[in-house]
Parts: sequence; structure tokens; C-alpha cells
Amino acid sequence: SCVVHLHLAELVLDFIRLSEMESFGAFSRNHDQFASVTDRYLYDLILPCPAVLHKGDYNTALAMYKEANELEETAAANAGIARILLLQNESTEALVYANKAVSLDPMNYEYYYLRGRVQEMRKMTGDAVSDYEVGMQINSNYAPLYYRRGVIKKSKKDFERVIRLETTPSATENFKPFAYLYLGKQNDGKKSIKEILKAYPNADNYYTAASFYAAINDTTNALSSLEKSFELGYRNFTQVDSDSNLDS
Repeated sequence: SCVVHLHLAELVLDFIRLSEMESFGAFSRNHDQFASVTDRYLYDLILPCPAVLHKGDYNTALAMYKEANELEETAAANAGIARILLLQNESTEALVYANKAVSLDPMNYEYYYLRGRVQEMRKMTGDAVSDYEVGMQINSNYAPLYYRRGVIKKSKKDFERVIRLETTPSATENFKPFAYLYLGKQNDGKKSIKEILKAYPNADNYYTAASFYAAINDTTNALSSLEKSFELGYRNFTQVDSDSNLDS
């Protein structure tokens, strides 16, 4: 069924969301604004990490984050380490770093989302929902929080909230098509995918489209979307190999 396939498709959404988080904290400032050599070095370490991670080079990205964190412990570096460990299915160790990220920056809703995903992997869905709901209190307009709670609680209202919040396509994160599928609105999901690809025909979104089409057993469009994502530069073959939704 679509719901079964959707559960597998969430791996794709997780990878894109976790690898594209834009919360760099202090590291998001202009390079010239750093007062010390150490600060500039930390910036140079942290800034390329998401790009390296996006290419599927987990070990290099992990080493970069850990080196930065040894020089100066930050929420951004701890979150980066937690994201990679989560993608490597190391949920116990990931939780340690996610906890540190939340502790160092308790008003960052993305870190509660991250820790919630770790808790889900650990089968601690109650703790995951708690984190998502804290994140909602900080930012009530962040769609991924409602999507994940909707998946756990099978909440129609949460999926409807995702659809209302995602008013325009994004270059990196789009939960709306999958929310439609959970609501049994496959045609609306197809329309949403087409709108996303029209606005941002990039590698990530074609990979998301591949997962979407696989979830509805549309093998032809799933394969063509996957091929297009590779043509546009998608290189995270580790993720593709582990994505059960694309096995067929």
C-alpha cells in the first residue's frame, strides 16, 4: 500500500532534510567578521561540511565536524556530528551529540527536530513527539515538525498543517507531496511534485520525486527521476543503496 511505501520513502526525506540544515549558528556570519584566526579556521571547517555530507562522504564530513568541535564546542558542530551518526544508523551515539546541540542552543527548533529523528530511530516515539512539540513552540511554522508528528500519531490535522505551511516549493525540503499521500490524495501529490520540479529542477528534488513515484508504485517515473537526479549531480550512492523504497 501507499502507506507502507511511504514509510520507506521517509529515509529519502530524512537524508535531504538532515544534510541540508542551514543552522550554522556563529559560523553563518561573513568570514571577514571573525576576530581571531581560530574563529576563521572554525568557519572554514564548518562551512563545507554540508556539501561534503551531501556527496555521501560521511567520514570526511564527520572528521571535519569533530575537528571543529575539538577546537571550540558549538551547537552547530554537535548537530553536524549527530546528523551524520543518524544517517549511519548510530542512534545511541547520535543522541549524545544531539543532546549537546540542544543544550548549547535551546532555542533552535531544528535541533529539536534532529533529536526527535534520533529518538524515532531508537523507537522512543514519545520522546520524539515531545521534541517535535517543543520545536513547534519555538517555531509554529516549521512544516517538518508537523510532518514527523503526523507520521507517528497518524494525525490528519498534522498533514493538513504541512500542506498549509508549504505554500511554495523549496529547493531542498518538500514534505507536501507525501502529506497528500498520507491523506489519500495521490493526484494532489503528483501535482505538487510537478510544481516542485518546475520551480527547482535540481538533483535533490528529482531524488525526492523518485521516492514519491516509488511510493505509489509508478516504476517508470521513479526510475526516470532517479536517472535525472544522477545526471544533475546526485552522488550519495550510499543513500541510494540503503533506500528500500527504490529497490523495486
